Amino acid sequence: MRTSNEELLVGFLINKLDRFENKKLQNELHKVLKKGLQNRKSKLSVGEFNTFLLANSHYTNTNFLEPEARSLVEEPIHSLYRNYIKKTAKLLRARMKWNRSELESNSILAKFLESTPKCPPNPNNLISQENQKMETFLEQTINYIVERSWILFWAFKHTGEDRIVIHDGTFHREYGVGKTSSALNAFDELLILNFAYYFLKSLKQLLDDITIRVNNVKDSFEGSEVIPVLNPNLATEAFGVLIGDLVGGIDALRTIIRQITRIEEIQSSAYEEIELLNGFGNEIRARVNNGKNLSELKRKFKTNIDTLRDLQNSIRELQKGAQQGEIIVNLEKFHSAIIELPIQLREVKIWADRFMDIAFLSPESGGVALESTKDDVIHEHEEGTVVEAFGIHKTYSPSQSTVYALRGANLKVQQGEFVAVLGPSGAGKTTLINIMAGLDVPDRGRVFINGKNIAEMSDNELSEFRRNNIGFIFQQYLLDPRLNVQENVTLPALMASKTKNLDTRVHELLVSLGLVEYAHQDPMKLSGGQMQRVIIARACINSPLVVFADEPTGDLDSETGKQVLTTFRQLCDEKGITFIVVTHDQEMAAFADRIVRMKDGVIIED
Repeated sequence: MRTSNEELLVGFLINKLDRFENKKLQNELHKVLKKGLQNRKSKLSVGEFNTFLLANSHYTNTNFLEPEARSLVEEPIHSLYRNYIKKTAKLLRARMKWNRSELESNSILAKFLESTPKCPPNPNNLISQENQKMETFLEQTINYIVERSWILFWAFKHTGEDRIVIHDGTFHREYGVGKTSSALNAFDELLILNFAYYFLKSLKQLLDDITIRVNNVKDSFEGSEVIPVLNPNLATEAFGVLIGDLVGGIDALRTIIRQITRIEEIQSSAYEEIELLNGFGNEIRARVNNGKNLSELKRKFKTNIDTLRDLQNSIRELQKGAQQGEIIVNLEKFHSAIIELPIQLREVKIWADRFMDIAFLSPESGGVALESTKDDVIHEHEEGTVVEAFGIHKTYSPSQSTVYALRGANLKVQQGEFVAVLGPSGAGKTTLINIMAGLDVPDRGRVFINGKNIAEMSDNELSEFRRNNIGFIFQQYLLDPRLNVQENVTLPALMASKTKNLDTRVHELLVSLGLVEYAHQDPMKLSGGQMQRVIIARACINSPLVVFADEPTGDLDSETGKQVLTTFRQLCDEKGITFIVVTHDQEMAAFADRIVRMKDGVIIED
């Protein structure tokens, strides 16, 4: 059950690229909440969830039912966020204004325009003016979204009521003393849908802008006026810049379509949960219903992609013509098209980059996104279940990007089951088994092995638990060349002090795997298939509950790979060992009890 403390949840939209400011906001929000809630011992957690910063506070002071008391907490929070928005807006302006590659591209286009007939004076200034318009539009639009994409959620459990504060006002709901607030469980969905309301509204403005300008540019290349090219090399370079911009623009539009698709999926999955919150009125439910027909919005963006592809072909033809000394265009519109097209495409790219992470949003089903806000439910181990993974999230942040390796993966595996985890590269397969095996730590979620929560173990306890209960098989053989086959197999048992009947156990394993004649041989002199079977023997010597295998047949030929899979099947059937195997091998289906398919960090088929 949840604690009896009251709760305050805070959610802000942040810019993932500004890591320094995000960390600073996280620390300052922690201090503001500690001070405002007047409870130094209160349970408090602040962390990132996709492109949002979330905070959860438990407190005991019941005075916050009064608006005056709440305002003393809310105002410092709002002030903190306003300052954050100003700082990130300043950084956005700097990035737009001083992008070196864009400045160089603009210079090339301006020089090319100056070499064409009837060129308007000072094309460089015209490009700068268009850039300024674009930057102003983006700054105003992005700030409009960010300034409104926050939620404060007060859950007063002792009276059985909730208050949600958003930009449009405060909404009150009563659900009864002693009952669970379903609104609290829907906090992350509410936060996302509140953001989506303003995001989609502004996105339609961007779409209108794109459609008008792209069609104008298309018309400029459909004329019949022959223009001599005075500098073929400069013209070829300028058209190359435009083709590069088109490639980047098409990719950015695809990203925006993925963002819309993710919001559409969340709207659909959250609809029933949000509809239960009828105490909040039509305004809050409008966040779900807004932009119901998002498929039409996506269709329009796809139409623009098709138009941009046509423009690529047109510009390639102009590039060929330039090399021959002349091009055919609509001169009346040509100059403005050369100025407007790259700037419009840059606008799309900046938008897509700013909201890049939206395509990977994944709200926590039946709960909120921060681990500290979940129900403290006592886990009930199901008899016969060896591995249980719940809501596993894992994010990596190399360089300036963010990789959402796992976005809420759930998996249960029974004793003696052979499970194959399939999916394309980057789907999160290896990350998932590393976390289930205790080799890596999830950002959120829990893993139980034989009913034990491995997150609650110390490093020493986890190491000992792995030695006694888990086997590992990797694509790389990792055998010790200083030891013979038998000694390599024996090693894990010696480390775990499982020496009872050890010689007999090793002999039986070597016999069952067809390795007994190689017991005293140097493992480096064996074939790939034989070495892999030594690894299997070593992984199984302690009779583990579960063996995790990562691409165990990746370096083997087809026939040898089948022999390894047959061995897995044999050990499952004869010794009751559970195998969880990550693979690209579609033939695994013939050997496994169950196929689990992954894509983009989630299990799509189980």
